[in-house]
Amino acid sequence: MRFVLLAVILTYVPAGMSETRATSPSMADATTCAVYYRMLTGSMSPPYKDLGPLADMEKDKMLTLIDVAKEAAEREFGKEHAKEKFEADWAAKVAAMTDEINRNYDNVQQLRYHYGAKCKAMLKAVNGG
Repeated sequence: MRFVLLAVILTYVPAGMSETRATSPSMADATTCAVYYRMLTGSMSPPYKDLGPLADMEKDKMLTLIDVAKEAAEREFGKEHAKEKFEADWAAKVAAMTDEINRNYDNVQQLRYHYGAKCKAMLKAVNGG
């Protein structure tokens, strides 16, 4: 009897939580990380610096997470409202992160401290490993 109870407990998945949800971030989380990579891209691009290949790598990460965020927006808000919700979230997060670095890309390290590990992990999960 204990074995059966343990098996039931270990296989229980709370209502509303699915395998897809575990591997697919919310629109808000994916947008946060997409904006984070956008800010990194901006800090590596002229006139701040000219780190072309590195900036391109960060831009690719941003584009991947934009796609993830838009897919999540459709799941969460439906196709009718997805674009509006994504764009509003994007604009708010760009403004917030711009304020966080005091409108100075030389301070982008602050964003790495706050978002770097989380966004790296999210990107790894989204890319399958």
